[in-house]
Amino acid sequence: MNLLALALLAAPALIQDTLQKPITFEIRASRLSVLVPQLAAKTGLALEISPLVANEVLVVSAKEVPLKTLLDKIATTASAEWRQEGDVLKLHPAAAARNREANEEVARRLAEVKKSIADRVKALQPSKPAQGGDDEMEMGDGPSDKSITLLLRGIDPAPIAQLNGSDRVVYSTAPNAMQRRMGADAGAIIQAMVSEHNATVGNVPQVDPTGELDKMPDFVKKMIARQTRKITDAHKALLIVSKTGIGMFDMTQVELRIYDQLGKVAFSVNSSLGSMFAGFNIPMPGKPAKPAPAKQTPIVYSEDSTTLLEGFQGLITGGGSKLPTPLMEKLSRPDLTDPLSYMATDELLALTKTKGKALVANVPDEMMGSMNMIVPGAKQTVETFEADLKSGSDVLMAETEGWLIIKPSRPTQSRSNRTDRVALTTLIKAAKAKNMPSLDDVAAYALTSPSPMKDGVGMLFAMALVPGMFQQGISGMTNWDALRFYGTLSPTQRQGASLPVNVMTPVQQSLWRKIAFGGSTPIRTGANKGDDPFMMAMAMGIGGGGEDYREEPTELMPNGLPPSAVLQFGRTSQPMASPAPGSVAGGMGLNMGVLGVDEIAMLKMFKEDPNMAAMAGYMPTLDKLRIGERGVITMTLQLPQEAYIAETLYDNKLPENAPVAAYSDLPPAFQKLVAERLEVLKKSPFGSLGLMMGGMGRGPIKP
Repeated sequence: MNLLALALLAAPALIQDTLQKPITFEIRASRLSVLVPQLAAKTGLALEISPLVANEVLVVSAKEVPLKTLLDKIATTASAEWRQEGDVLKLHPAAAARNREANEEVARRLAEVKKSIADRVKALQPSKPAQGGDDEMEMGDGPSDKSITLLLRGIDPAPIAQLNGSDRVVYSTAPNAMQRRMGADAGAIIQAMVSEHNATVGNVPQVDPTGELDKMPDFVKKMIARQTRKITDAHKALLIVSKTGIGMFDMTQVELRIYDQLGKVAFSVNSSLGSMFAGFNIPMPGKPAKPAPAKQTPIVYSEDSTTLLEGFQGLITGGGSKLPTPLMEKLSRPDLTDPLSYMATDELLALTKTKGKALVANVPDEMMGSMNMIVPGAKQTVETFEADLKSGSDVLMAETEGWLIIKPSRPTQSRSNRTDRVALTTLIKAAKAKNMPSLDDVAAYALTSPSPMKDGVGMLFAMALVPGMFQQGISGMTNWDALRFYGTLSPTQRQGASLPVNVMTPVQQSLWRKIAFGGSTPIRTGANKGDDPFMMAMAMGIGGGGEDYREEPTELMPNGLPPSAVLQFGRTSQPMASPAPGSVAGGMGLNMGVLGVDEIAMLKMFKEDPNMAAMAGYMPTLDKLRIGERGVITMTLQLPQEAYIAETLYDNKLPENAPVAAYSDLPPAFQKLVAERLEVLKKSPFGSLGLMMGGMGRGPIKP
């Protein structure tokens, strides 16, 4: 007997009678804080919710069902329970159900990791070559990739299953307190790999008769040298498993790194665990596409959803994203009209109508809309949508007599990654009032919500309504934990020059531990000369491993984040620009609301250099720009042994009376900065890759 049934035993007769009456109730995706009051008003019952379940987002469609049954389904789908409190029925989290879900989620993720490792091992068998597929990876057959597979087979996979976002775990042949031990046969595996590698590279000519290698940028030369030179000293090996933290393509990456006795990187190679396309119905090489269902029932989208889809596709293709004022007003209040009430709701309602069953769905933010609908001209059908649901990548669907019950496949993760609708509304209001949000506004939002790169809701709203929310510069996405850290600082701390780790709050220390030991944070060594973070990240991402042990956080800080480390703040300013309304044409006009010196220099490089011709067509054409100011806040954490971590945040300001300039005729000071930056970019790893990205045969970029 469930808690609601038990509560009814003591409930007044009027409540019992009401609960037995049939009800028809349909509501588009809404938080329980919105849904339950509407249900209470319709039934006349005193229904309330605990704040701990307020942010669960449900879609309900039920016709002439007993109210008690509907309340039971709502509680089950939200992993909650109704309790009688006087004359009130109140919905609380169900601790037992949520604990069970958390354990099942961990077990499922562990099973997925084990399967990915097993797939790699299976692919090593000569009688069963890899065929590709949803859970398989593109894998080389060289000694290093084979060794990664054998090493993965011997490690404890549980820590990998617990990785989230940009987390990482490090396995070692000689582990310290921050590392985990490799399998017992790791030494033999690495020794065999070294022997095979040395025999292989020994047959590779070490000369470059054509001179092509000499034209490559330094970081490419280092990468090639690291993988083609003999390994003469394999003192210690690491197997580093990390998550990319990029939303739907959150791959698990694996790096095998070998150090010599001096702590220098003697060898490193990257691979992956599982496929970035896992969970998507995307055909992979060597495997035929899944046949489409014989029956194809089109989904009829609401007018708002159709308009929103067209706008989103316009952002992707560069056709523009102008949305009508009434829809923009709705989008501006996600606290009132939930972001999941558009495409996701239409798809769910179409499914339940086709099935002829009642529906209660707890919708994760990952279901903002089908990936199939991003491609212009694509048509979503009930059958393909149902197949996507049954894949289990986002939700688990239970079909019983008369009901469809849908819950997140990873409910604990879904709750932690849910965008705070109230915080998003506050951020949108700030963006409208100031033309773009300040750093303080974005940092406050970051404290309660995931990065827009991980969340379909945040990404769509950032592109449509919040210029600058990505906090993105040429070096890529700002570390979201760095934004959260900034959000925890007091006004006095924000204006200070330094902040020792040992006087930080526990929350602040926790955030810096995530930054320092995360999967995407480069550690730099030597004197801080203001090295370009973009070039550092580019070189490390492609070359892998850095130069010596100090660039590996678990080696540099074997006992965790040092209390003696000091965070230093730096503040500068430079001009920035925002396209005037209607002044962006063509290309992929994604998030073009804020353009700093770096972004304009990059656009110029893409549009003007012949080596970048292959990419030029993807770049938008700009006309008029409104000129504002960008505050650049650097946070540098000084670490032992002349090492440091640098994070950069941007504080964009665009006054209402901002001057307007032509893209081709920026103010002289702005032009000078762009020209200087352009020369640096041409010599950077990114600029040097122009030869590989479309300028084949045209030679290196000339400064």
